[in-house]
Amino acid sequence: LARAAHWDEEREIDEFTFPAMFARRAMHYKDAFDVTEEDLARATVKAYSNASKNPYAHMREVDMTLEQAASAGENNPNETLKPHLKMSDCSQVSDGAAALILASEEGLEQLGIDKSETTEIVSYGHASNPLGEVDDYTELSTTKKAAEEAYQDSELSQDDIDVCEVHDCF
Repeated sequence: LARAAHWDEEREIDEFTFPAMFARRAMHYKDAFDVTEEDLARATVKAYSNASKNPYAHMREVDMTLEQAASAGENNPNETLKPHLKMSDCSQVSDGAAALILASEEGLEQLGIDKSETTEIVSYGHASNPLGEVDDYTELSTTKKAAEEAYQDSELSQDDIDVCEVHDCF
C-alpha cells in the first residue's frame, strides 16, 4: 500500500511513495502555519482515544500519549520526510466493511422502509487528480473543488453543516 500511487510519474518521490506524499504535505503545512509536532499529535491522540471507545476498532487497546504521537518517525528511511510522518499518523490496514443502499422514494416503498428512517442525499461533489500534481501543499485542492461543487448544487454553505465525517489515510 505504501506504493499506492501513479507508479510511472510518482515513484521518484520516495521509496514509500504514498506516505511520502502526505509527509511532504505535513512538512509544508507545518512551515506555512507554524504548526508543531505536538499540535498535529493532538489529532492522533484524539483518534486513538475515540477508537478505545469502539468495541470494533482495530487499535482500541492502544493508549497513545501526546509524547508518543509527537515522536519522530523512526521507520521512515527518508531523512527529509522522516520528521513529518510517524507510524501513529497512518491509518491501519483493516478488513472493515461498509454498505450503502441508494434508493428512490419508490424503491424505499418497495423495500418497506419509511422515508423518515433514511438520510437524504441532497448533493455531492467529485474531483480527482494525480496526488503528485500539487500546486499548494497546504491545500487539498481536489477536496475543495468537490466541496464547492456540492455546496453550489445544494445551495448550502459550510455554515449549514453540523457534522462532517471524513477519511484521511495519513
